[in-house]
Amino acid sequence: MKTKKLSEMTELEKKEKKAKLKKFRLMRIRKSTAERNELKPVIQGRPTKYHDELPDLVFKYFLLGAKEIEVCEFLDINPATFQLWLEKHKKFSVAVREGKGQCDANVALSLYRKACGYEREEEELKIVSIGNGQSEVQRHKITRWYPPDTTAASFWLRNRRSTVFKDRHEITGADGESISITIEAVGQRIAQAVIADTEEAKAIDVSPGIIPPTKEEV
Repeated sequence: MKTKKLSEMTELEKKEKKAKLKKFRLMRIRKSTAERNELKPVIQGRPTKYHDELPDLVFKYFLLGAKEIEVCEFLDINPATFQLWLEKHKKFSVAVREGKGQCDANVALSLYRKACGYEREEEELKIVSIGNGQSEVQRHKITRWYPPDTTAASFWLRNRRSTVFKDRHEITGADGESISITIEAVGQRIAQAVIADTEEAKAIDVSPGIIPPTKEEV
């Protein structure tokens, strides 16, 4: 089929040809872009260290009394990543909160029991004779009583009732007013004591051959 020259085409044919050329150019551009994208290396982010077993692991670690910075070192992450996991992963956040709370509660309970005294079931080994000169080791369960510990009781009360139980007591004047002690007042007291001792010394006869009486003899 003979191709018509542009001058021989009608206006409708010219428009159709321009549309075909435009479509062809667009297809060439899209194909070229796709080829470039295939050759371009895929850049991936750093793989996350978070996994589903972390909440249980962190919970147990906080039960041991660990701090957040110690947990970060254990997991080989920075504190910013730790905070990001708290916001992003609900199970992780719950494990951290419950681990810290249960850890503090366990310590408080242990301190309370030690302050008040407590009973604990234990196993005791006893050597029991079974006849014919033979014996065997048997386990017996016993209940042992641990008496109250005054140091633990003092620590507990000073922290929970510090206004009532405290080692330091303030001394006040009349009507709860503060007592003011000046250097001049202290100096006057010292001067009065020195004068009294001097007058007492003058009253003692220190003539030769006379032994001054002691305070007990006077």
